[in-house]
Amino acid sequence: MASDVAVRRQRSSVVGLVLFALFLIGLVLHTAFDRLTPYTSEATLQAPVVGVAPNISGTIVSVKVQDNQPVHAGEHLFQIDPQRFQVAVEQAEANLNNATQSVGASTAALAGAAAKVSDAKASLANERAQTERILQLAARDFAPRAQADAAQAKLANAEGGVRAAEASLEEARKRLGPTNEGNPQIKAALAQYERARIDLNDTDVKAPIDGMVTNTVLAPGHFASAGHTVATVVDTEAGWVVANLPENTLGNIGIGDPVLITFNVAPGRILDGRVASIASGVARSPGGAAGEGDLPYVVQRRQWLREVQRIPVRIELLRQTDIPAFRVGSRANVVVMTKRAGLAAPFARAWLWLVSLADYVF
Repeated sequence: MASDVAVRRQRSSVVGLVLFALFLIGLVLHTAFDRLTPYTSEATLQAPVVGVAPNISGTIVSVKVQDNQPVHAGEHLFQIDPQRFQVAVEQAEANLNNATQSVGASTAALAGAAAKVSDAKASLANERAQTERILQLAARDFAPRAQADAAQAKLANAEGGVRAAEASLEEARKRLGPTNEGNPQIKAALAQYERARIDLNDTDVKAPIDGMVTNTVLAPGHFASAGHTVATVVDTEAGWVVANLPENTLGNIGIGDPVLITFNVAPGRILDGRVASIASGVARSPGGAAGEGDLPYVVQRRQWLREVQRIPVRIELLRQTDIPAFRVGSRANVVVMTKRAGLAAPFARAWLWLVSLADYVF
């Protein structure tokens, strides 16, 4: 009887030692994988979100797009009633006529040249914004170099158009004569005319970038206020993933390290990315304490036990076209392949594949 009790105790001790050894092995493996191939399911797809707000206030008379419709930069979105702005242009032109006639000058060439300057500047502003965006994409290898060169050529042409229009305007001013050219009445009337032309051009609101129109309240009869967003365009060519990784896993992560990404909408499909940057800080509270500015806030998952702080890591996808469904806020899983990943890399890839299937099912 005593021998049976001793045997049971011995077996219990052996089982306890085995379980403890397995626990230690699991802890070591978990720590090793966590440092060599950091993983997180707290990752979301992000992209530039541009609010569309008119420069002038007025009633919308026509809408050219629908919610969740793809658009290209410069494409017409909606038009504000141009009637009163057209009247303002005609009034400004009449004032310019009166000013020039009072000094015995001709206004036809001056008004035409001023209109060309306004149109050329509007075109230049659009080309400049589009070129800057394409150059940023090309710098990250998201756009071909030929597209960047073509954008720069269009920008140069737009700048040349503004210079030519301004030269024509200056020539028209000189034709007024040395006295009339600097006449205060003519200068004021000309400035009023240029402003009226700009406001008239602003009645036709265009897409600032290529992307998808979303969250729009556009409808004929809707009153649009200057500076107030009435539509949103999501830039679908410049997406990235923000992954909240535990701070103690960042030691081996370097800029440019390869990243494996899966999206919940496409189980088992692994996309390639790279580490673009690591956040320099996070806010301690959702609103941000004094002195923290607009630092990102990472929600703590555990309230009863102190959790390791998570730091946002920005990840760029190598091919934007690989994104299965471009929706800002889509959930993703990521694994960073650090330079020391070694033999852990294939196991991390297999784990990510299994997790992506489980996320899709559950």
